[in-house]
Amino acid sequence: MQYTRQAKDLILGAAHRAKTLGHSYIGSAHILLSLVQQPGLPGQLLRFSGLDPSFAELAVSVLWGAGTPGLPLPQSFSGQARRILRGAAAEAQRCGNRYVDNSHIFIALLRQPRSGAARVLTLADVDREELFSRAVAR
Repeated sequence: MQYTRQAKDLILGAAHRAKTLGHSYIGSAHILLSLVQQPGLPGQLLRFSGLDPSFAELAVSVLWGAGTPGLPLPQSFSGQARRILRGAAAEAQRCGNRYVDNSHIFIALLRQPRSGAARVLTLADVDREELFSRAVAR
C-alpha cells in the first residue's frame, strides 16, 4: 500500500516533531502533533474539537519529557505508531482506496484507545469517540 504525498508529509512532520522534542522514536503522540497542524479535514476536526496545537505539544513534552532537540538521534516508529500505520492501510483497503491518506491515518489513530495520542486527547478534554464518529461520517 502506498501513501499520498500529504500522508508522507504527515509522517515526515511527525518525525520532525519527535526530533524537535529530542525523542529517539516516532510515537502516536507525534503523529497527533503533526495531524493537528495539518490544514485538511483531520486537523480541522481536531482543532474544532478543542485540541490546541500548543497545548498538545506541551502535553507531549510533559508526559514524555524533552531531550536535546536536534541531536542526530536514530528514529524508528514505536509499536503503537506501527499499529496505527498498519491500521491506516487496512482502513484504506476497506474503503477501496489504493493509497493511504491522512484521513485513514486519523481514523486508525482514533481506534487506539491506549495510545499516547489518546492520552493527549484525554488531557485536552477531547472526546475521542465523538471525534471518531465525526471522522467516519465524512
